[in-house]
Amino acid sequence: MSSTQEITPADFAKNIWEIACTKGEKGVRDFYAAAIADQTPLDAAALAIHISEIILPLPNVRTALRQELPAALQKVANDGQFDLLLQGLAVAVQLQLAEGHFEDVLGTLNSLQQLALQEEREYYRFLGAIFEADLLWEKGERERALQELEQLRRESEQLAEREILHYQILSRLLRRYSLMGAWRALQRAFDAFRELFEAEDVAILAFYQGVLAFAKGFWKQARDSFQAVLEYSQNEFDKTWALEALFYLAQLDLRSSETYLVQAEELARNVGYSQFQERLCFTRARIFLELGRYADAVQMLDILEKVEEADFLLLCAEICARVGKNKRAKDFLKRLKPLAQVQSLWGALAYGYLLEASLEKEFPLRQRNIEQAKSYFQTIGDGQGYAKALCQEAMLEIERENYHRAGRIIPEILEGVEQIPPPLLMQVEFLCGLAALRCGLEREARPHLEHALKIAKKFSFIPMVVECLKALGKKEEALRLEAKFRLSSSEET
Repeated sequence: MSSTQEITPADFAKNIWEIACTKGEKGVRDFYAAAIADQTPLDAAALAIHISEIILPLPNVRTALRQELPAALQKVANDGQFDLLLQGLAVAVQLQLAEGHFEDVLGTLNSLQQLALQEEREYYRFLGAIFEADLLWEKGERERALQELEQLRRESEQLAEREILHYQILSRLLRRYSLMGAWRALQRAFDAFRELFEAEDVAILAFYQGVLAFAKGFWKQARDSFQAVLEYSQNEFDKTWALEALFYLAQLDLRSSETYLVQAEELARNVGYSQFQERLCFTRARIFLELGRYADAVQMLDILEKVEEADFLLLCAEICARVGKNKRAKDFLKRLKPLAQVQSLWGALAYGYLLEASLEKEFPLRQRNIEQAKSYFQTIGDGQGYAKALCQEAMLEIERENYHRAGRIIPEILEGVEQIPPPLLMQVEFLCGLAALRCGLEREARPHLEHALKIAKKFSFIPMVVECLKALGKKEEALRLEAKFRLSSSEET
């Protein structure tokens, strides 16, 4: 092994990261032992702190030097190396947070903040406050955690380390607003991040530009952004953003989805991101639903239902609803609602109400759930979600035979969206065609239904292909396609 004296800090970090990804915990421990034996400029305590900081983002190896860390902290404290002690305490807090050891966090956090005050290190005092907000988030106090971060961003404006702190704060806000589906807030955080780091963190910027484009219905722009993330990540040793981008690309291009997912699977395996296996399963099940491969989606329920997260529970409910298991779908929604409310996941809650509306038989109950969904979509600024709720409302009016009311709702669907993505345009065309058909206007209905069918075929939305064929009177072709893609629920129920 070449001496660590010969490499730069950046090279050292990359070296450690590659060892962690390819050789796991044992590789990291072996490197640590060899580096000490190699008489590096860093002593054992400093080395344990530096290595632990580098491997923090990797769940499968981040605890590699957990046993060495307390002794390292004690050693640098005894030696009066307070800068290194502050760095080590910050690492320890993050490790405890990541591992869910919340009972230990407060003690370590208190030590970090007291030392920061004693040494007059404002950066570490603010960093400690950011970790306090992390603890609030992990304990479920999400609105308060976000408010604390926004406040810290304002208070740190005059600090010399403002840029580093703002990176820490804004990167958290981006991740959390995205998770919550709070698109207006995400746009604000994205604009602030871009203003500060446009020339530096191109992968993160491209990723969230893609997330926002996807949420607003700009599919081509979203695809271009996520492809850019893959290009930017080629020379980066952290492949987190590349993996996330692949999951989105798989959903944006159903025909090539398996190619993207296999790529993601290989990347996740190669870099040891064990936490991405669940997300991989989630994305694959979501794609199975879009393709009408319901039996394949049902097969994944055993894995998905064990993950107590709002989006996983929502997907489980949707899978059950698609195959006619309405009672089980409602059971998943019962688990979803309190979780989403406690964690302020308003997007998941809105889609939960929308799905529940589709499961109800009584028109007033369906209407009430649709109104609830619309209210949440308006709160978070989700124009696409609101448009989907209006689609469901229009369908409800068609079923009630209130065709004029449905005809008034349909134009509203497109008014509140910046861009009309293919699934939404397909749905609107189908609704127009169906309403005309129910009014006996077959000639007027046909162009709308044929356009919906064209979009559905182009983007492989097989369930809608079947619905359009049935509406156009091509029932035999619809039944053949249904059988081919196992759309019928008889096998699963």
